[in-house]
Amino acid sequence: AKYCEMRKPESNEYASFYKGYVDSVEGIDIINELIIVSEKSITVFNSIIDGNFTYEKGKWSAKELIRHIIDTEWVMSYRALCIARGDKTSLPGFDQDQYQANCDMADTKLSSLIDEYKSLRLATISLFNSFNEAQYNTTGKASGWNISVLALAFIIAGHNKHHLKILSERYF
Repeated sequence: AKYCEMRKPESNEYASFYKGYVDSVEGIDIINELIIVSEKSITVFNSIIDGNFTYEKGKWSAKELIRHIIDTEWVMSYRALCIARGDKTSLPGFDQDQYQANCDMADTKLSSLIDEYKSLRLATISLFNSFNEAQYNTTGKASGWNISVLALAFIIAGHNKHHLKILSERYF
């Protein structure tokens, strides 16, 4: 990565509701953290027997949970790209339930989701590797909140870890 000063984002670089995600990332080398959580995720995803299983009525299926991880990474990566490139547009939020309602996961193959996850994570890593220190430290607005490019990288990794933990604890 062109990014030299490895650090965790400060609390003023993201909205407080992201704190749990940022705090869950153990290291400060965010590229390495993205790789580690990706490897763990792929192992867990490949061990899913029934992608349509839900641990409780009204909860997402395993495939829907993976779709949510993917959709969130797409959105957060797009935000990082816009902010790093100097786009001053206030970026919209996204309603995870609306996104999920517009995905018919019943006929989606688990293997297709895993392939998309792998491809997206490689692209995400390439994107964040393309940023220099100034770009990592750039802030913009998303969902009405100030957010840095660095924080978005940590949110992607932490959000993935959060849902991987739920998947591991409740779906097996």
